[in-house]
Amino acid sequence: METIVTQPRPTGTADPAPATNLVEVRNLAVHFQPRRRSGSVVKAVDDVSFDIPEGTTLGVVGESGCGKSTTGRAILNLVRPTSGSVRFGGQDLANVDRAALRRLRSDMAMVFQDPIGALDPLQTVGSALTEPLVAHGIGSSRRDRERRVRELLDMVGLGERALGRLPREFSGGQRQRIVIARALATSPRFIVFDEPIAALDASIQAQILNLILDLQRELGLTYLFITHDLAAVEHVSDRLVVMYLGRVVEDGDAREIDDRPGHPYTRALSSAVLEPEPPSVARRERIVVGGDPPDPANPPSGCPFRTRCWLAQDVCAEVRPELLPLELPSHRAACHAPAATVRADVREMAEGVSW
Repeated sequence: METIVTQPRPTGTADPAPATNLVEVRNLAVHFQPRRRSGSVVKAVDDVSFDIPEGTTLGVVGESGCGKSTTGRAILNLVRPTSGSVRFGGQDLANVDRAALRRLRSDMAMVFQDPIGALDPLQTVGSALTEPLVAHGIGSSRRDRERRVRELLDMVGLGERALGRLPREFSGGQRQRIVIARALATSPRFIVFDEPIAALDASIQAQILNLILDLQRELGLTYLFITHDLAAVEHVSDRLVVMYLGRVVEDGDAREIDDRPGHPYTRALSSAVLEPEPPSVARRERIVVGGDPPDPANPPSGCPFRTRCWLAQDVCAEVRPELLPLELPSHRAACHAPAATVRADVREMAEGVSW
C-alpha cells in the first residue's frame, strides 16, 4: 500500500490569537425510526458536541456506520436533527426562517465521496459550475458568470478547456476537482468534505489533499473533514473527533491524538497507519479489532466498544464512560481504562493488563 505524502500544515505562531467559532454543535442527535414501527430506534448520532473555529479543520474519523456522515449532513441541515443544536456564525439553524436559511446556505457547501454520483453525466462542466451561480443569483450577467466559472476551474488546477466536456471525459481525480470547484462557486465560508479521497489512488489522494490545504490557506476556509482514514485526516486537521456507534469516544488536538491516543478504538486505528519511517513504540504491533460493529438499533450496555475491546472489564458492561480530560484538558477520551494502559505495547496487553 502506498503512503500518502502531503504538504505539512503550517504550525502558526507560538501564541496565536483565539479564533471565533464558526460552527458550534451541542448535544446533536439524529435518530431514525425503522420502517417497521415495532423495531428499535437507530441512534445514528447520539449526543455529539464540538466547535470548529473559523479558518481551521475538524477531522471526524471512524468506521462506516459510526455516524460521521450523518453528523455532517445534520450540520448542513440536509438531515433534520432529532435534538441538539447547530449554530453557524452565531445563528441557530433551527430557529432561522426559510429566507435566512437560504442565504446561509450560500456560506456552506459539501463535497461528496463519489464525484460520478455528484455530477450529471449529461451536463457539461461549464453548465454544472454555472448552476449554483444562477440558483443563488450570483453574477449580474452571463458574462460575469462565465468569468466566475473560469476562475473556479483555475483555482482547482483545471483550464477552461474543461468547460464544454462531460464528466466521463475526466479521470477520478479531475472529477473530484470539478466537484470541489462547484462547492466553491458561491464563495462559502464552510465546507464539509465527506470521504473526498476514498475512491482515489494514493498518489491522487495526496494531490487532492494538497489542493484542499492550498484552498484553505488562500481563502480562509473552515472545514469539516470526514473520513475512515486516520492517516489522511491527521494531515489536514487541526483537531480530531473519533466516533464509534454514533458517539464521540475521543477528541482533541490532531497531533496529540496521533502521538498519544487515549481510547482503544483510536489506538487500533492509529496502529493501522503505515509510516514512511520506522514506527514508534506505540505502533510497534498492529492491532486488529475483531468482529463487526454492533447493531446500532441494539447497542451493547455500558461502553459501546466493549464487545470488540481487548481491555474490556466488568465495569465496561455496566457503566457508559464519559468523555474526560487526559493529560491535557483539551484531549478527552471516553474509556474506563487508564490512558497508559491503552497506549501499552500490544504484547503486554495480550498477557493481560490489570487496571
